Amino acid sequence: MLNNKKGVSEAVMTVIMIVLILVAIGVIWLVVQGVLSRGSSTADYSTKCLGIAIVPTGLDATTKTVTVEREATSVSTPVHGIEVTLGNTVTSGKTVKEGDIVALVTVPVSSAPVDSTQATVRAYFNDSKTGEAHYCNIAVYPQ
Repeated sequence: MLNNKKGVSEAVMTVIMIVLILVAIGVIWLVVQGVLSRGSSTADYSTKCLGIAIVPTGLDATTKTVTVEREATSVSTPVHGIEVTLGNTVTSGKTVKEGDIVALVTVPVSSAPVDSTQATVRAYFNDSKTGEAHYCNIAVYPQ
């Protein structure tokens, strides 16, 4: 029994090694591809946000409205909408205005308290695949 030494031939061993290497390369490629695609979409929205200048320029606590202005230098990149928050140190109300902002606009925030003293605005872009909103920086009034 000990003298009967049978093993795997070199050709079969070479084929097995090549198959294992190809499987490993495939697994690594799938992982890398997933990481790169997620990172690139986040970078795309961050780049879009760099050129956006939408700021609150006034608030009226009695009518619960916020005046929002888009600076002329940032009009070339359309946004999908803005999120406006109006409130005081204790409570606040929030509303979303869909659609691009191209000039001066007044946004009502019906759920805001009457004694509101601060407004915040942030633009957003919707992901074309998932519909998820990607928000830009927050602009505050008064500054």
